[in-house]
Amino acid sequence: MIFQFELMNIDGVRSGNWEKRAIPLTELKENIVKWQTDLFNSGWSGQFLGSHDFPRIVSRFGNDSAKYRVLSAKMLASFLFGLQGTPYIYQGDEIGMTNYPWRSIHDFRDVESLNVFKKLIAKGLDPKEALKRLSDSSRDNARTPMQWSAGKNAGFSDHDPWIAVNPNYLQVNADNNGKDQEPIFDYYKKLIMLRKQNAVFNDGNFKLLLPEQKNIFAYKRSNADDEIVVLTNFSAEEIDLGNDYPALKTSRIILSNYHDRYSSAHHNAIIRPYEALWIRQ
Repeated sequence: MIFQFELMNIDGVRSGNWEKRAIPLTELKENIVKWQTDLFNSGWSGQFLGSHDFPRIVSRFGNDSAKYRVLSAKMLASFLFGLQGTPYIYQGDEIGMTNYPWRSIHDFRDVESLNVFKKLIAKGLDPKEALKRLSDSSRDNARTPMQWSAGKNAGFSDHDPWIAVNPNYLQVNADNNGKDQEPIFDYYKKLIMLRKQNAVFNDGNFKLLLPEQKNIFAYKRSNADDEIVVLTNFSAEEIDLGNDYPALKTSRIILSNYHDRYSSAHHNAIIRPYEALWIRQ
């Protein structure tokens, strides 16, 4: 199984001056298309958007605000699990854990982050800007303790851990996860079940759809017996696909992170913020 880190370095985190840049979705598409097509029938890849060495995926590729955290966490999972290759879930992704709200360099533990801070200051960068760059990019974001509950230290330990617990643990924790209409954890279980039930995710080829869309990442997985479209909105904008995509019929939708997609309440081509759909063609 191939692990490639080209996607992990796409926005420049933890490189050079640690100045994170915005990622045009077209670049993300180019990267995914290359690896999905070049490895087809030739190799197998591990699919991941984060790890212990990179920021939290919902903060980096999604939206960690209270309004969109759950939706974007599910959207990213939907995007990842539709790709060919073995999807990897890093601890905390399944409940939508976010980056830590760093306030001081003394909050960090990662030796790389501490050394980079010193180098940036030595180059004359304002300490506040240096702290912001580390806040966006430090791997310590993914190393805060797993948030199990709203109890002491997020239920991770009776003793103070090596690094602070993210203060949002009171709302974002495994115990509290079940209070959503459909918890992120349950959504991940549904994704796993659907991958097992639909062979097209194992052996189907990959075709990019709507390549010019700046906020929509859509692709099709197809084999001789089946075709499933994965359609995801990577933005907080509502997008009317209009003639770019046929009217969405509820009978074709096998997965959505918006519950009204399963009923007649919403079956048009308007894709809402961070919406994700799996559609059988």
